[in-house]
Amino acid sequence: MAVKKTKIKKDYNTILLEKLGHDFGVFGEGLDSLKEDVSVLKKDVGGLKEDMLEVKAELSLIRHELKEKVGRDEFKLLEQRVLRLEKTSR
Repeated sequence: MAVKKTKIKKDYNTILLEKLGHDFGVFGEGLDSLKEDVSVLKKDVGGLKEDMLEVKAELSLIRHELKEKVGRDEFKLLEQRVLRLEKTSR
């Protein structure tokens, strides 16, 4: 009877070890897939960083150009001055 229990216990342990080995294999495959996904994401983020630097540079140029332009309020005042000057010159 003791021999039978030992054999059953060995079979059970063998089955558990095989299952653990299989589970670790599946985990390893999932980990490899995850590493590939992270690699792709790193490349995408690198591209986005380059794009963001370009956008920031263009935004800086636009801000500089806007500072040199006349605002709406100032434009209205200048327009009124021109109208007054045109009236007085007639």
